[in-house]
Amino acid sequence: MQDRYAALVRGPSVLFPRGFLWLIPAWYTAIALVLEFKGKTPAWYGSAAIGGLGLAALTLLCVLATMRNNAFVADRNGIWLGLRAGATRRLGRKRRQLRVLPWPQIAQVQIFPRSYGARIDVIPNAAAPITRWPAALGKIATAGLLLIIPISYVGRRPGLLSPRSGAPSYRIPLYDVTAAELRFALGQLAPAAIPIVEMPRWRVQAIARRRRDRRRFSYSPPAVMAPPPAGVPHRAAATTAPPGAVMAPPPAAAAAAPLATAVAGALAAAPAAAAAPQPGADDQQETRGHMIA
Repeated sequence: MQDRYAALVRGPSVLFPRGFLWLIPAWYTAIALVLEFKGKTPAWYGSAAIGGLGLAALTLLCVLATMRNNAFVADRNGIWLGLRAGATRRLGRKRRQLRVLPWPQIAQVQIFPRSYGARIDVIPNAAAPITRWPAALGKIATAGLLLIIPISYVGRRPGLLSPRSGAPSYRIPLYDVTAAELRFALGQLAPAAIPIVEMPRWRVQAIARRRRDRRRFSYSPPAVMAPPPAGVPHRAAATTAPPGAVMAPPPAAAAAAPLATAVAGALAAAPAAAAAPQPGADDQQETRGHMIA
């Protein structure tokens, strides 16, 4: 059994702050507007330049979204995040930092299967020190500075090392690994008290939720048919009733039901009364004599 598990992290979160990819369309739009309204270029060249810039922006997005770095290691002590080996020579002090998530400070590990591999959501517990994002004003200032001066990203902490806003968690997309393999590897390294959950795909969740809703609303109790109106035979009304419907008795039958019940009870009590022992003749004569006296 290995005491160490390493994997490649997908995407720009290892090098750039969170939300860096959203700036590329903004830069492309700004340059395209300048070329369209302020650029003194021939008509045939302006459209070609805007199309070339769009292709360059799309290529940059694809390269950054699919890049991979050696920035994930799990061992007996915990999970290590950050650039390793020769990648630590990159510019920026914060980009060379490593973040350690000890197992005692982890509440749960969720594994989501993805087309490129698997994604891990590490949820820390209350004992973990969380480095939160700055206030709203600080977010706006840093985003504006990054939009105007792209090289300023070297002074910011990468998105992989920063917990996500809202419920604190670390999201780690991994390349070339299946969810089952990752769950088995982390289960061998993590303590038994830490749950490592393999989450189903969102399509499987949606299908299961749809089936539960369908079972919940598919059952309908059988309908009770009202008595037919005057002049309509009861048999004719029964033939037109939908399947599964329970026919109500006609008014005449409903009124005669108590009387029939009473007659049946009297007929059942008559044999019991006949079977009861009758007093003898001597007893009757003696009783009559006492009455005369």
